[in-house]
Amino acid sequence: TKFDLRLYVAVTSLNPLRVYLHEHGLARFCTVKYSNKKRKSRFAHLTNYSLNKNNPDFKRAEGDADDEGHKWSIRAVWEHLEKAGVSTEPIKERINDLIVKTLLAVETQISTNMQLAVPHRNNCFELFGFDVILDEDYKPWLVEVNTALSLASDAPLDKKIKNQVVTELLHMLRIQCYDRKKLEERLERDKSSRLLGTAKSFKAKGTNNTENTRRRDVCAGKKSSLEELTEEDVKILEEIDEENDRKGAFRRIFPQNNEQMQKWMELFEVKRYYNILQYHWITRHNPTTSARDYYQDQLRAATTAQAGGATPVKKRGGLRSAAAKAKEVAVVQRLASPMRYNGGGSPVRGLNVDFIEWMQK
Repeated sequence: TKFDLRLYVAVTSLNPLRVYLHEHGLARFCTVKYSNKKRKSRFAHLTNYSLNKNNPDFKRAEGDADDEGHKWSIRAVWEHLEKAGVSTEPIKERINDLIVKTLLAVETQISTNMQLAVPHRNNCFELFGFDVILDEDYKPWLVEVNTALSLASDAPLDKKIKNQVVTELLHMLRIQCYDRKKLEERLERDKSSRLLGTAKSFKAKGTNNTENTRRRDVCAGKKSSLEELTEEDVKILEEIDEENDRKGAFRRIFPQNNEQMQKWMELFEVKRYYNILQYHWITRHNPTTSARDYYQDQLRAATTAQAGGATPVKKRGGLRSAAAKAKEVAVVQRLASPMRYNGGGSPVRGLNVDFIEWMQK
């Protein structure tokens, strides 16, 4: 009998890309045995539950059973195949690969649309319904991807699985309540400030010119993203680890710490800094260290470094050497001295001496 698998896939972030597959899903069987001679029989070729439930031969599972009738749980399918002598792990790995490659194929287009319409990268998520079919060699093939998937529960098995999927998804996302009215008022004030020219220019940590250069070097493969973490980087890494700790029966299939991950990273059409940062973090040598501790260890190591007699000085979430500091002071001193005089003999431009003394500290 022909059947397909309904897999529940959650994308919790697109930049960096994070993908989870729930352990529980559904297997939907046709109500008529498959045959090439029955080409006009929809019940033999279409696995849609909404169609097959109207067949008088449709059988429902009794009670909490998940391996009876024309709708099973995926767990029951894997157990059935294992009993038949079929190894299911290679099948699951192929399914993971199929899901990730499908999302990578549309990652650039979705990212572009998000940049235009979404104010913050954490403002949205998606639960997809992947319909997959297995051929006679147990190779998975993608049938379709559903965005407006049905979460209706008209049977105990549906209710059990779908309720768990939705509950654990919301728990993993850690959705927080907010006052929409206050948010709209703040956005309106910011808009008015920009129009009146009174808005204060603001650059978040990690987005200055030096940091942009570092990120370009990371994307070009010239340095590791973990060498000089910023506060914003740490927040991203903490988010990755904390979300994974709340995943419940979801399994994170991207990113992973395996050989396949390297191949997936090469398939991105556009190299994004946060994807590379996430990859370096997942594949690091010491996976037990938290992002915050890793960051603090970096700062302590830089502070105690005495190479070249440089005394590190904190600046913009990173560090600068005493040599760089001295160079900046020299520039300030040149600016502070009278550059030229007008007819009256008074300097045209100069800086406060107190400011120079502050820079030398």
